[in-house]
Amino acid sequence: MRGNRSKKLQSSHFDAFLSENYPYLAEAGISIEFNESVLYSPADKPFKIYTKLDSNVLIVKLFPGITKEVVECLFNTRGLKGVVLETFGSGNAPTDVWLEDILEFASEKGIVVLNVSQCIGGTVFQGRYDTSRHLEKSGVISGKNITTEAAITKLMFVLANKPFSENVKASLEDSIRGEMD
Repeated sequence: MRGNRSKKLQSSHFDAFLSENYPYLAEAGISIEFNESVLYSPADKPFKIYTKLDSNVLIVKLFPGITKEVVECLFNTRGLKGVVLETFGSGNAPTDVWLEDILEFASEKGIVVLNVSQCIGGTVFQGRYDTSRHLEKSGVISGKNITTEAAITKLMFVLANKPFSENVKASLEDSIRGEMD
C-alpha cells in the first residue's frame, strides 16, 4: 500500500492497514505482482530532502453537540497556524452561525483550515450540500480524499517549507507526493 494513502485500523493484527481510496501497489504471494499503473513516478525534478515541519497545527474532530466554547478554545491556541477539520460524510459540518464566525475569524488571522472526512473512504465534496457551502465561504480548503494522517503531515510540511508555503491553498489542494487525487 502507498503509505500516504493508508490508515491503520487494527492495533493487534498483522493485516492492520487499509487503503480505501487507493489500490494496492503490489500483492505478495509466491511472487510479488506489482500494479505498475498505480506506482508513483515523481515529476522530473531533482531529489530533495525536506527536514522541517511546523508543529503549530491541530486536528479538530467535529461531533454532534460540539460547543462554541470548545471550538473557540482550540482555534485560540497560541501560535496556531493550521487546523485539519474532520467533518461528517462528504465534508459537511454544523451550520451554526458561531462556527462560520470562528472559521472566518481564523481565516482572517491566517490560520489555514483543511477539510477532511471522518469516513475511512470517499472524498470531501465541499460546497455540494448546504452543510458545507458555509465552509467554502469561510475560506476552508477541501482536502478531497486525503486521510487525516496524511493531511496533518502535509499541513505541517507545507507551512514549514518554501516554495509550498508561498501558496498554501494551492499546495494543499494539489497532490505533492501522491497523497490525494
